[in-house]
Amino acid sequence: SAEGRRREAMRSAREYIRQVMKPDVDSAAVLTVDDDPILVSGPSTDPLALDESVAGVPAGGGSALRDGLETVLRQVEGDRHEHLILYWTDGQDTQSATTNDELLATLARTPNATIFPLALMPTSELRSGERPIGSFLFDVAKRSGGEVFASSDPRWIDRVRGWIARRFTVVLRPAEGGGGGKLRVAVPGRRCETTILADPFA
Repeated sequence: SAEGRRREAMRSAREYIRQVMKPDVDSAAVLTVDDDPILVSGPSTDPLALDESVAGVPAGGGSALRDGLETVLRQVEGDRHEHLILYWTDGQDTQSATTNDELLATLARTPNATIFPLALMPTSELRSGERPIGSFLFDVAKRSGGEVFASSDPRWIDRVRGWIARRFTVVLRPAEGGGGGKLRVAVPGRRCETTILADPFA
């Protein structure tokens, strides 16, 4: 529904899929938000399939941005996994029934979600009274630990990649009486830091 900025959203989303996702390791779903959120493809660990699905996203007409984001947050609320939500949008919400306060209340119940809104900047001058991006996107980014970026800003890919590297940690708690055996950790294609900690609850 972002009119002329739709192609920029698709280009940027495909850039993430191609440059950041690791095949058979990272899982993602592609959704569109017009009047309602629609699952386009996934969840999938196949970047090629996800890339093709983004390339085939049809144009939409609605702008229920807060409604769509709240629906996604309610889907992941209480899940034990961490969720990264990349949200390409022009920020023009004209149809949502969800208020800013309701959206932030849902976000407060979803500490396992981090949101990075990627703003699709106007290709021409704004009309009188039109804002370049909805202020609610800055609120949800800040409260979830994410950031707002312009989709054309090349820094956003590295910031998201850094968030993934810091956020996802594997913790192993050896069985009692493990006898000090060796532990081998393999993280294909990624740097891995290990820290040996004493058990504070021993």
